Amino acid sequence: MATFFDNKNNFILRDVPKGGGTTIRNWIGYYMTGELKLVASDPIKDFYYNDDSVARHIKSNGYVMDLYTPYDGEAVCVKRDPVDRFISCYADKIMREGWLKVSLSDMIDNFDTYVDKDAEHKQGGTDYGFIWYHFAPQVHQLGPTKNNYSKVFDINEMSDLREYLQDKWSIELPELHCRNNKKRAFRLSPKQIAKVEEIYKDDYNAGWF
Repeated sequence: MATFFDNKNNFILRDVPKGGGTTIRNWIGYYMTGELKLVASDPIKDFYYNDDSVARHIKSNGYVMDLYTPYDGEAVCVKRDPVDRFISCYADKIMREGWLKVSLSDMIDNFDTYVDKDAEHKQGGTDYGFIWYHFAPQVHQLGPTKNNYSKVFDINEMSDLREYLQDKWSIELPELHCRNNKKRAFRLSPKQIAKVEEIYKDDYNAGWF
């Protein structure tokens, strides 16, 4: 959920929250250090994080929690369908991690109230509220148009992204899927889907679906 500035290759890679970021960070860490250091989030065995030492290393070498800014070199990104992304974010940040005590229907009906851009708890390295940074429309992190990118990958194309990065970095990357939310999947009603689509209308207009 940030931008990796690979100055060696005049290249950037952007992802959004709930858009494969944990897997991407582990690939970046492996590219930089030659080591894979996964930390299991017990007791949910299929959730993994970067080891703190790897996280610190990549953040000191080009991985930045940020919002969109134009870039002149080669740029690729990972997008996700806005409704699927909302479901994943609610399941992860609200149901699993408990950052807010709010029902799904209340979250959808009063989105701006709960997703506070200026909340006291900030996303690390930014001036923005933690929940806002995760739930904000993708236009904030990826920008207003797909035309700013050399290549756009969908969250379902992580294997293709892996191959792309292997060619870019001349390295074999491990096959990873670090955050599996399938056990907490739920369905929205047609009315709720329409409301979520309205919340993320800028994403649909930009092509982030």
